[in-house]
Amino acid sequence: MNRLVGARTLPVDFYMKLAESMKCPFRTGMRVEVVDRTLVSRTRLAMVETVTGGRLRLVYEDGEQEAQGEPLSDFWCHMWSPILHPVGWSSKVGHVIKLTDVDHPTFRKVYCDSVPMLFKKPRTVYMEGGFFEVGMKLEAINPVNLGNICVLLDGYLMVGIDGTDGSGYDWKTFSWAKYLEEKGARAAPAQLFNTDGSGHGFTQKMKLEAVDLMEPWLVCVATVRRCVGRLLLLHFDGWEPDFDQWVDVQSPDIYPVGWMVKKKLANLISKNRPPRRPSQQSEPEAGTPEQSDPTTLIQQIKAEPEEQEIIAVKVEEVEMETPIGPTLPEAQVPPPSLGVVKQEPQGEDQQKAEPQKKQQAEVEPMER
Repeated sequence: MNRLVGARTLPVDFYMKLAESMKCPFRTGMRVEVVDRTLVSRTRLAMVETVTGGRLRLVYEDGEQEAQGEPLSDFWCHMWSPILHPVGWSSKVGHVIKLTDVDHPTFRKVYCDSVPMLFKKPRTVYMEGGFFEVGMKLEAINPVNLGNICVLLDGYLMVGIDGTDGSGYDWKTFSWAKYLEEKGARAAPAQLFNTDGSGHGFTQKMKLEAVDLMEPWLVCVATVRRCVGRLLLLHFDGWEPDFDQWVDVQSPDIYPVGWMVKKKLANLISKNRPPRRPSQQSEPEAGTPEQSDPTTLIQQIKAEPEEQEIIAVKVEEVEMETPIGPTLPEAQVPPPSLGVVKQEPQGEDQQKAEPQKKQQAEVEPMER
């Protein structure tokens, strides 16, 4: 019993969570509301184009293009991502949404709207002594630059960034008390925040697979650089530190090593190489061996077949009696077979066999 004190084991709902993770309630052609990539302060209607291993490729119903010509009509996210909402969520909570023309060609592919029951329910927290109020200050991850943590102004639903490079403020000498006094604001109480997950088990230099939150269609090999409470600072292998990103320990965008290969999503893994600069566009020097594409190598790995469904089976041990039939009388017992028993020659056959034995006896010494 003493050996079990302080030992770790599986959570009570492990098998239930495992079964839930293998099922995806979203289907191709379903319509949802998702954050607008071009303007994160509003949402847009989108349609589920592809479902791959719990990750959704969403196509904006009014897809546009940037001035440089880079398409912005699609968006990748996990099915439990907090930026994904059912149709009608924006109007219900008062969030800004970009209106879409109902006659848009994309609507022809839509066969149903998503409903709230398909989405992960938000955690219910009971607070004593108030909740978030307009004007409260807090710290949060900058959604535009995911490697920075900056002071934010929290409204009812929207969050406004005070700025990462404010004039007169240095993060090395920053003082919350002085900042709140200058801005005439008050800090959000610490008890309003989720502090669970301090014993998550992540440590520095651990390897994992993570989604590039700035380019959600890329999944890269990453290394944990820092662990601060619930936050992990991820460094993408092969990239410069400027591309590091902060994520929550319970983020649906981080996966264990080998998850992409098991889910047969090798085509989504990036090459983990930094973007080429203009000076790096020249042809490789002669004699330099070409680097093989990790995507091709991963696709050659044979993966085990994926289980589609977990079925509970109950096994019960039952003792059964085998009936013994009546024994046969001795008269009915069949005699043993004597067909394979060698018999000695008798009478004249024995006399004919003796000269043959003598000849064999005379030949054997000569052969020796």
